[in-house]
Amino acid sequence: MKIRYYPIDFLKAVSILVIIVLHYLSYSLSDKFIFNLWNWLHFVVTAFVFASGYLFADQVNAKKFFHPLAYLKKRLLRLILPYYYFLALRYALMFFAPFWFSGIGLQKTFGFFINSVFLLNGVDYSWFVLLFIQITLLSWLIGFLINRKVFLWLLMLISILISVWFYLFKFPYNHYKWVMAFSWLWVYLLGYFTALYTNREFKGLKARVLYLSLAGFFAVLFFSAGYVRGYFDVLTSNKYPPNIYYLSYGLSWALVLIFAGSFLTARVFKKVTAYLSAKSYELFFSHYLVLDFFVSNQGWLNFGHTINLLMILGLSLLVIIVFQLSFAKLKS
Repeated sequence: MKIRYYPIDFLKAVSILVIIVLHYLSYSLSDKFIFNLWNWLHFVVTAFVFASGYLFADQVNAKKFFHPLAYLKKRLLRLILPYYYFLALRYALMFFAPFWFSGIGLQKTFGFFINSVFLLNGVDYSWFVLLFIQITLLSWLIGFLINRKVFLWLLMLISILISVWFYLFKFPYNHYKWVMAFSWLWVYLLGYFTALYTNREFKGLKARVLYLSLAGFFAVLFFSAGYVRGYFDVLTSNKYPPNIYYLSYGLSWALVLIFAGSFLTARVFKKVTAYLSAKSYELFFSHYLVLDFFVSNQGWLNFGHTINLLMILGLSLLVIIVFQLSFAKLKS
C-alpha cells in the first residue's frame, strides 16, 4: 500500500485548485483586483516541483531508479498518455462540436498540431509536460548520485546560480523550454533533501519549525530580490525560464502550505485532499477541456465567478472519471 504524506497531498490539492482558478481568472485580467489576485497566486508550479522532489525520496528508498528502462517507461507513459488523450479529445470536440467547443489555445494548422504532439511550441501548456519529462530524466540521473551527496549539493548550487543568472540577465523567451529544467532543478532537489533530513516528519516541533523557517527565508529572499530590482515585477515575467525571484516566492507559499497541512486531522478532509492530489495531473488537462466549454458559451453560461469555478471543478472531476473508465476498458 502506498504511503500517503497528507501535508504533501494538501500542497498538491491546493495547487491544482489554484491552477484552475488562475486559468479561469486569466479571462478577466482587465479588472485590477483580479489581475493582482491572479499574479500573486503564481506559486503553484513551484509547489508541484517541490512535491515531486519530496516524493522522489520514496523512489530512492525503493531503489526504483536502479531499473532504468522500467522506471523511465512508467514515468514517461504516466506523463505523456493523459496529455495526448486530452489533446486528441479537445481537437475532436473543436472539429465536431465547434458550437460548444471553440478550442481555446488550439489552432487548426497541421504545423501547430505537430508542435503540440512533440511538445515544441504548439498548445501553451505543453511546457508543463515537457518540464516534468525533463525532471524525470534528470531524476533518473540523480539516482546514481544518491550516495555521493556532495555532488548533489554541488548540482543544487549550480542550479541556484543559474536561476540567479536568469534574474540578472533576461533569457530569450523563444528558447526557454530547453533550459528551464536547469533552474527548476534546485527546487526539486530541495524537496528531496527536505524529505531526507526531516525523515518525512511533519508533526514534530522540529519539522514544523524547519518548514516555517524555510518559508520565512524564501520570503525574505523574494522581497530582497524585489528590493534590489527596485520594484516587484509580474511573476509570470520571471517564469519562462524561472528565476530566483519567481522560485523563492513559490517556495515560501509551498512551505507555508505544508506547515498548514501538518495540522490535518479530519479523516474526510484527508481523503478529499488525497484524491485531489492523486488526480492532480489529470485535473490539469481536464479543466482545460471544461474551461473551453465555459469560455465558448460564456454568453449564456455565466453564473458568477464562484458558481462558475465550482461547476468547472465538478465537471473536470467528472471528465476524469470518464477518462479512468475509458482507460480501464482499453486495459481489459
